[in-house]
Amino acid sequence: MRLPGTIEERLELIRVERRRLLHAQDVAALEDAGVHVECSLAGAASCIQLRLEPQDVQFLREGVCADFALLLSRGDDVFEAHIVELKKTVGDKDWAHVQKQLEWAIVRLMAIAGVLGIRIDGVTVYTAFCNDKLAREGPRTSST
Repeated sequence: MRLPGTIEERLELIRVERRRLLHAQDVAALEDAGVHVECSLAGAASCIQLRLEPQDVQFLREGVCADFALLLSRGDDVFEAHIVELKKTVGDKDWAHVQKQLEWAIVRLMAIAGVLGIRIDGVTVYTAFCNDKLAREGPRTSST
């Protein structure tokens, strides 16, 4: 089922302070906890920038999520998702929590996609950080 209206009209369902509609020449500026990252739109004609919050979808059992999602338009209400968690420092003890934040951000983003009537075709997750304790703490194993 396709929802009525343009994506711009459907974006009105999301609070204005939590979303930005970007166009090809724009840069997504993400900032949280003193970490600032700028992202180009990788050839997309438009992009929806969302500031994610754990309370976005309150009926979920986990109250964690990543900071941002960028939805790159691939045409006909199909979007490619890029989820970004910003951290000042990432160490071995933080890594499991970061993974959980990224995973639950995907769940929240799928719910938001349903509200907007769009299809997510591919998800890429990122962690941007200033201080890399992982490299200094040695090898690690991943549970995902």
